[in-house]
Amino acid sequence: MNHGPACGSWPSPIGAEDVADHDGAPNWPAALGEEVWWAEPRPAEGGRVTLCSTRLDDPAARPREMLPAPWNVRSRVHEYGGRPYALVPAPQGTAVVFAEFGDQRLYLWRQGREPQPLTPEPHAPAALRYAEPVLSPEGREVWCVCEHHTGP
Repeated sequence: MNHGPACGSWPSPIGAEDVADHDGAPNWPAALGEEVWWAEPRPAEGGRVTLCSTRLDDPAARPREMLPAPWNVRSRVHEYGGRPYALVPAPQGTAVVFAEFGDQRLYLWRQGREPQPLTPEPHAPAALRYAEPVLSPEGREVWCVCEHHTGP
């Protein structure tokens, strides 16, 4: 009895590039007031991850990319990261503390401004890596995991 080709022995119409091109699923959702934010992979941009947002109090609101290229919101703690950002209440809207993939430093970004580094530049590229940032209970500090790659 012929049951067709053996499992895995036929050419697949789906290749690795097809799978990688569809890895744009949102992750790390967070809410602050009526805003919902998430990290969204951009496979067509070399794997860059951006921040997107929408408002719950506006039924016509569309998701918007908030942090433009070349900023890449990704942590390399333990090599596969963790939550790379935290939302911060600010007088002129929401601010964001995030880990930048290129140098692994933490930055503070306020809408309409360029991100500003919060952490020092390490002696070697990406020697200090940050993940899981959260606001302290009084809201004046950011606490997070810091991984050191400074020894042999």
